[in-house]
Amino acid sequence: PWSCKTEPVMPRLGPVRPLTRPPERPLVFLDIEASSLAPDSWPVEIGCAWIGPAGVEVSEALIRPRPDWPLSSWSARAGEVHGISLAQLEAAGYPAENVARATDALRDVDLVSNNPHWDAYWLARLRGPERPALRVRLLRSVAAERLDAAAADRLALALLRRTAPHRAGADALQLATAWAEALAPRPRQAASNAAA
Repeated sequence: PWSCKTEPVMPRLGPVRPLTRPPERPLVFLDIEASSLAPDSWPVEIGCAWIGPAGVEVSEALIRPRPDWPLSSWSARAGEVHGISLAQLEAAGYPAENVARATDALRDVDLVSNNPHWDAYWLARLRGPERPALRVRLLRSVAAERLDAAAADRLALALLRRTAPHRAGADALQLATAWAEALAPRPRQAASNAAA
């Protein structure tokens, strides 16, 4: 018979596990060179780098301007900085639509840049209104979330030792390489420990 004095039966749930953070999305380091810093400027080169199983990998592409991108926003000064000419873009650049389609592969990663404001703007210009915008995050913010203090210091030092060549692939490669150096464990100072 039923009684109020019986203890309720609790289902067995198995061992209790501590709460963990959800898995982190892969990082892709992004850099974009552009026609100028004008409000209607457009991307001329995109570079992405990531840390793969074999080390740091990089992909880059020159971008042939779309017909609706105004040539009036081309700056000779910007061309001097990155060393890319309009003639190079016409001769060796990939059609902007092809490059935009290739950026669809970046939907499931965390895009990281040292200048997310401009890189997000130029990435949106490249992708056009028909593709959803991709979020580009500030390197410093991602480092604060993912690195401990010692690794963040190693990242800052690694970046200070480099000068940006102002080419998208090389700049993205520098960011990814600095991140990889920050993640690398520091070698123990065996010599100083042995002497002590």
